[in-house]
Amino acid sequence: ESGLPIGQHSDRIAAVVREAPIADAGAPLAACTNQTVRFDGSGSTSTMTMANFVQRVVAGQGQASAAAKRLDEGQQVALAAVQSRFLEDSQVNVDQEMSMLIELQTAYAANARVISTMKEMMDVLMRV
Repeated sequence: ESGLPIGQHSDRIAAVVREAPIADAGAPLAACTNQTVRFDGSGSTSTMTMANFVQRVVAGQGQASAAAKRLDEGQQVALAAVQSRFLEDSQVNVDQEMSMLIELQTAYAANARVISTMKEMMDVLMRV
């Protein structure tokens, strides 16, 4: 028995072997393979051989692993899509930016010439 009150849940699995232990039975797996074991845990009880229990645990872990891999693959696809969109939106076109910089430099130089010409004209007018 699990020793837990009815309705109380536990993450532990208690195995109760209904026969006396076998001394010097050989390999531990061979001793447990055909022994019927009652499993009490989390409010449910089942009776099966140790080999069946191990197979169920391994199958459950395999299914959980496969589900996790599928979830990871889906997340990787979503991440790649988001990264692609981010790069498209934030990517800088170097040629376009360089041509705009040259245009600004040319406009600045032209404005500087206009200002210096205006200053010269004001100086001439003030002298007169």
